[in-house]
Amino acid sequence: MNYATDKTTIINSLLQGAVQPLPGQVVYEPYQPQDPSVRAYPYDPEKAKQLLAEAGHATGLTLTVALSSGTYVSQDAATQAIVAQWAKVGVTLKITQQPFPAWLQSQYGPDDAAADFYYIMWGGSFRGDVTGNFGPFRSDHIQSHLRAPEFDELTTKAQNAATEAEKTTYVNQAIENAYSQAHAIFLYPSPFTGVVSKGLEWTPKPNRYLYAQQVGRAAQP
Repeated sequence: MNYATDKTTIINSLLQGAVQPLPGQVVYEPYQPQDPSVRAYPYDPEKAKQLLAEAGHATGLTLTVALSSGTYVSQDAATQAIVAQWAKVGVTLKITQQPFPAWLQSQYGPDDAAADFYYIMWGGSFRGDVTGNFGPFRSDHIQSHLRAPEFDELTTKAQNAATEAEKTTYVNQAIENAYSQAHAIFLYPSPFTGVVSKGLEWTPKPNRYLYAQQVGRAAQP
């Protein structure tokens, strides 16, 4: 499905070319150092058809994707574009949409009740610990429905590494493992904009999270 997804066309048509496709890995610059040996899957619908046929889906396949209503920038239009692109390789992608709490709760449920894909924006703190980005791609994460024992082992070794050099080695091995297993389709960096009333006091953070306890009333003049 990575080969069936034309990320560049989605970016050019929906975002006027404002960003570049993500590099196909669980970390990326400028937030964390990338693995230079990994590049995003190219758009190759013929390769997608070949792999689908080899997997026993030459006559078609139906999958589901779960969206969170009004949560992520351009998700609706991007997903509709993906629906059209995947149809060209014989895959029917059905969209479900829920308010954020229900959408999140569905990820916490059993594997057999989960959607095949979830549209999610995921990231970490600027130049924070790179291993913090691994969560949803591990088998033991509450939002994960994956079986990824090799990735689990490599990321655990990265988290417990004694030196930065050792950590980098395990991080890159984990990135390469996640790429080869292709559990995710990395699309593009998604902008996050915050608007704050003059009556409030809040210091923006270098990530997308907004915590109510960090917002207070501005001091009166």
